[in-house]
Amino acid sequence: MLIALVTVDAARELDEDLPPLVAAFTEHGFAVETPSWDDPAIDWSRYALALLRSTWDYTDRLSEFLAWCEGRGVASITAIQPLHVAAYIEALSRSRAAPTAKLRLAAIRRLFDWLVIGQVIPTNPAASVRGPAHSVK
Repeated sequence: MLIALVTVDAARELDEDLPPLVAAFTEHGFAVETPSWDDPAIDWSRYALALLRSTWDYTDRLSEFLAWCEGRGVASITAIQPLHVAAYIEALSRSRAAPTAKLRLAAIRRLFDWLVIGQVIPTNPAASVRGPAHSVK
């Protein structure tokens, strides 16, 4: 059985529990890999189990979304519409794995939820956007 202990490159050296965890799984006969959650080359279907460890950097990627919007003429965060969010997620899905796009969409939704709560914008433009289809068999 192949197990993925999912991490992010920036946290790999900071996760003091990761080496003993890998050793424990290996000692009990499991094959273990530590893929980065945002690596588009990862074939997630290879893993029988994926244990999320330290995939905390997705919220740091909001600036990529905002830069993408700015590059398409969206001058303000308050001008972002559902179409912009959907187009970004669709573009992202072409270059990244589905779970990566889903995590980025979740971060975008939370950003806009916060702006709605703070009464900066009236509605969340990411609320109606669906991420890419992804299922684990």
